[in-house]
Amino acid sequence: MSESKKGKNAANDLETKRQVYASGIPHLPDLEIQRAVRVALEEDKAEFDVTTNAIFLAQQNTQGRIFVKNDCVVCGVRLVEEAFRHFNPAITLEFLKHDGEKLKAQDTIVRFQGDIRGVLRAERVALNFLAFMSAIATRTRRVVDIVAPYGVRVLDTRKTIPTLRTLSKYAVVMGGGLNHRHNLAEMGMIKDNHIAEAGSVSKAINAFRKHAPKIPLELEVDTIEQLEEALPLKPDMVLLDNMDSKTMAVATKLIREANQKMGTKITSEASGGFSLEAMGRLENSGVDFVSLGSITNTIEPPDFSLEILTT
Repeated sequence: MSESKKGKNAANDLETKRQVYASGIPHLPDLEIQRAVRVALEEDKAEFDVTTNAIFLAQQNTQGRIFVKNDCVVCGVRLVEEAFRHFNPAITLEFLKHDGEKLKAQDTIVRFQGDIRGVLRAERVALNFLAFMSAIATRTRRVVDIVAPYGVRVLDTRKTIPTLRTLSKYAVVMGGGLNHRHNLAEMGMIKDNHIAEAGSVSKAINAFRKHAPKIPLELEVDTIEQLEEALPLKPDMVLLDNMDSKTMAVATKLIREANQKMGTKITSEASGGFSLEAMGRLENSGVDFVSLGSITNTIEPPDFSLEILTT
């Protein structure tokens, strides 16, 4: 193999690893949007909206807006569009705000004009997605701003609402965070139960490398002794689980020394017990990332409202 090809393959491998555990690239396929909206509209039996069907027997043009009643980071505008166009493909939508933008109370996200029947059938689904995804983006931005002075970046986890992971992880990126692995297949994560059954850290890592040599691997460690055993085996990432600030500082020093000695790029992730009020633990810790399940499973939705505007 030529040196240029080797270099290209190495660069591709590094890019694959970066995408798996520190991707800031938003990924929200059209098919995922369509699936999520379709399921939500079916759940709501929106086509059979008895109130709207009883009052509006024929097409009736209306206009209005969706606005927010409190400050937030907005996310989910593409799902709003999909929900409205499902019943009314000809609706006119003017989006004034876009995913990732900071909003102030009373800001208008979208103005619309179209058949009142389609608007009312899709209203709740559109607002629900907007509130859910904006809640994640807003909370993520709060964490990102808190840890920025410590030089730490924010990762999400797989602690997401079932079937809504892609939407959740997209919202994390819109809030300034980074995506960790999306599923169990794309990256290895050796945890305490794996180690206990394998017999040791070394045995678990060696077994993984033999089975999946090209797949990125992260190892969860609880102690400095586990870390010292693991570093010569070159995991791609080390999760420092529930460590205090001093222990994390010792661990990251060992990782930096190992990287310098072996020419590796092992990164560190802090996890466990990181509430919004406990981020001070990261100061002078030296960790590269902090991961929090709360940014995707603690939903405090901003208050969005749809308003019909009369002329």
